[in-house]
Amino acid sequence: MLRTRKFRSDLTGDCEDFIGTTNVFNGIFAEKNLLFPFPLREMDVNAGLVQNPGY
Repeated sequence: MLRTRKFRSDLTGDCEDFIGTTNVFNGIFAEKNLLFPFPLREMDVNAGLVQNPGY
């Protein structure tokens, strides 16, 4: 998913763009949903780490 920004839809069976797609809970996937936030303890240990966008 991260490389192509596409996923296989269970509803249609086609590969669709991840960003802007509505999920089963009527939420819309955003750029932020591609990455997880870094834990605060990891950021405390490594001062060179920058938090992922949106967190």
